[in-house]
Amino acid sequence: MNPYERVTLRGKIVQRLDNELYLLQDDTGSIRLAVGDDRWKGQILTPEDTVEVSGEVYKDWNLIYINVDRVVKK
Repeated sequence: MNPYERVTLRGKIVQRLDNELYLLQDDTGSIRLAVGDDRWKGQILTPEDTVEVSGEVYKDWNLIYINVDRVVKK
């Protein structure tokens, strides 16, 4: 996977790790998401809700996360 590659993932946001950092989980594992407040578009989500997120892969040393630009409840 190249840095800054665009991806779309589907799973459940199961945990808030920090101010704008979340954990997305699916059947294959989990990955961190960076989601700005403006990206939620007023959606209220629970850990049971399936979402589709789109954004860019970001790699910083040993940390990999998705810089999310779109969140859609499915």
